[in-house]
Amino acid sequence: MTGVQTCALPICERIIFKAEELVKPFLKERVKYGAYELGLGSEAIISDNKSKESYETGKQIIIPPGQFALLITDEEVSIPPSLLGFISIKFSSKKLGLVNISGFHVDPGFVGKLKFSVYNAGSRPVFLTVGNPLFLIWFANLDEETKDFRKPERTKWLNLSDDDTRETIGDIASPAVLKERLDKVENKIKIYGGIVVTLALFIVGRFLWGELTESKQPSQPNSNTITTPLENVSTIDSGITFNTKSEVIIIDNISLNKDDSSKIVNNDSL
Repeated sequence: MTGVQTCALPICERIIFKAEELVKPFLKERVKYGAYELGLGSEAIISDNKSKESYETGKQIIIPPGQFALLITDEEVSIPPSLLGFISIKFSSKKLGLVNISGFHVDPGFVGKLKFSVYNAGSRPVFLTVGNPLFLIWFANLDEETKDFRKPERTKWLNLSDDDTRETIGDIASPAVLKERLDKVENKIKIYGGIVVTLALFIVGRFLWGELTESKQPSQPNSNTITTPLENVSTIDSGITFNTKSEVIIIDNISLNKDDSSKIVNNDSL
């Protein structure tokens, strides 16, 4: 049964020796801790974009929170039938929330650039620089050459294809996107709620002001009531007397007694 050998020191040295055949272009300084550091390629597809984007070396690829991205390596990898590749992302990017969701191994017989499907699970955008080391690959020897290996399809794996674009772009109902939408709704509620409260306070204020103003207006005397100062009148022909400087209230066709100091007389008697 075909198995995988552990990477003891002699095997690691042999892998480093063979790395020029396994990775192109090969840089010896990229070999670290038994793995080879692969650089970020110049193409990327971000799920919230409408198309594939190309970038120059040194430019940054930005992956927003809650978005998927399809990335490609700068180098080509060739895995012979006697080897198996294991892949990952460097921890410096993982700690920012970047997660590899595309798989963790490379089949024997594979030839081409590696495509990484990643997801930004963090709360902030992830900035990646084209050409910088981003991916890791380990080569493991099989105890014998496998007969069941991938047939080389190099041209298929040199670029991100149109199919890759169609399968990657689109709206993502991620927690970050949902939070952004909820924040927008909350802001609208605050704005419109403030307007409604202001209008309600204005209407109530106008109503209370009208009630207060009306209560302060003096009451008008009845049309049938006449108040007459009697400063110089002491008697009237009818024989009814009034105290000097008092007031008499005359009501049509009604005669009422007031008090001891004044008298109410019928209007017809005056």
